[in-house]
Amino acid sequence: MKTLPILLAGGVLAAAALAPLAERGDGSPDFARRFVDCADRMGPAACEVHLDEWEKRPNARQEMIERFAKDQAFALHLIALSDARIMTGSIRRGPK
Repeated sequence: MKTLPILLAGGVLAAAALAPLAERGDGSPDFARRFVDCADRMGPAACEVHLDEWEKRPNARQEMIERFAKDQAFALHLIALSDARIMTGSIRRGPK
């Protein structure tokens, strides 16, 4: 009887950990949503890590283009990020 509360607590923790996967369906993280949420709080330049993680996925470029076309908040934050890069001179230039 003493182990029953421990088992129930473990079950609740396991269900809470798996709930986000059930909502998403395919198990892939929503990098665009993370980027937008972070950019709303700290600005797009501070949240570039979410885009870097996204770029590691196969077909990331196509996913980003599709998301850019559908999600206005993502598009605006991405444009603000590129503007910030231009203003600070942090755009990587190719070989001359």
